[in-house]
Amino acid sequence: MLNGTAFEKYLLDAESHISMAKTILYGQTPHYLYSFFECMAISNQQQTIDTADVNNVLNIGHKIIITGTGGIGKSMLMKHFFLNAIKETSYIPVLVELRGLNEYAAEDISIETYIYNVLTTFGFKLEEEYYRYSLETGCYLILFDGYDEVKNSNSQKVTHEIINFSNKYAENHIILSSRPLDEFIGWSDFQEYSTVALNKTQALSLISKLDYDKELKEKFYKQLDEELFEKYESFASNPLLLTIMLMTFEERVSIPDSKTDFYEQAFSTLFHKHDAMKKGKYKREKISGLGYEDFKKVFSYFCFRSFFKNQY
Repeated sequence: MLNGTAFEKYLLDAESHISMAKTILYGQTPHYLYSFFECMAISNQQQTIDTADVNNVLNIGHKIIITGTGGIGKSMLMKHFFLNAIKETSYIPVLVELRGLNEYAAEDISIETYIYNVLTTFGFKLEEEYYRYSLETGCYLILFDGYDEVKNSNSQKVTHEIINFSNKYAENHIILSSRPLDEFIGWSDFQEYSTVALNKTQALSLISKLDYDKELKEKFYKQLDEELFEKYESFASNPLLLTIMLMTFEERVSIPDSKTDFYEQAFSTLFHKHDAMKKGKYKREKISGLGYEDFKKVFSYFCFRSFFKNQY
């Protein structure tokens, strides 16, 4: 039977898991999402929507695509929607990471089954036939995260599955996140919104939240407020690049104007300085045995090959 207790363990387990996340700043240690997350707005040509309350987004309609460039925080936004939906709505949120479908052959992909598997992973005990009935009642908020991470050989099948699922169970709310893609023009039933870059107030708020060396963070915050945000807005308005700016900012390190030079500096920071942030004189063993220049060449080749093979 469909009842609230069928979802209780699922919601508790999923909330506990999804509320924690790793970032480039914190490495291998998960942190509570809201200790570093800053809500960004979404917009189309007609309106801008505040995402702090997921109901603002749900009021747009039942089928929504949210696009944004790399590092803008789409996956964190989807986690926020999940957590906020538990607090502010009566819907059952399900966060579906679409890159997991890369493990399947295209002919074996079923979105209905995949969602059910996500639910059962977090302790959902309802039999599959009742799960399918529950889909018909429209009680779900399905959050499809990372459509752009689906490999090319599976993307056509995944598209077909998502569109058919959204039509078959039209009473549910569906939000899909992705980098911008031309193919969304053909998703006629879906409304597309773009993430809005951080403004100065949000960027400063994000920096103030981060668990980082207090003296360095205060110095960076002051410089960001006085000049850096305006001078490097294309970096400082992106949460990932802003975090990397903080990591590379030490004793008034200059920040390059071009993204190519900026990433070069960021790579140097992550290669040389990450261990220096730790207490003591810890030096991480590099199993490759490669120095900076040789490792950079290998890493560049790896990035080049993986990008063109759609292996993210």
